Amino acid sequence: RDLHSFPTRRSSDLEPVESKLDSTASQQYYTLKYYGRQGKFLLTTIQHYYLKDEVGYALTFTIKNGKETDYALLSEKMFSSFKLH
Repeated sequence: RDLHSFPTRRSSDLEPVESKLDSTASQQYYTLKYYGRQGKFLLTTIQHYYLKDEVGYALTFTIKNGKETDYALLSEKMFSSFKLH
């Protein structure tokens, strides 16, 4: 199928919550955290951005608003498993 024929789901009502550079980590990365709505769902999205040799990498973890504590260990495990060689 043509990519343009697939339905798109866009987030709306985006609210930035956190934006910071972590230069103390073994792999320097930029964190972006925001709240948004996708359809009827209110979501929290956490993204880590890495740059190496002029190539960017983005990791995204999205959860239902209010569930951040429930998934904190899982998200940390996912983010810390990413290694650039």
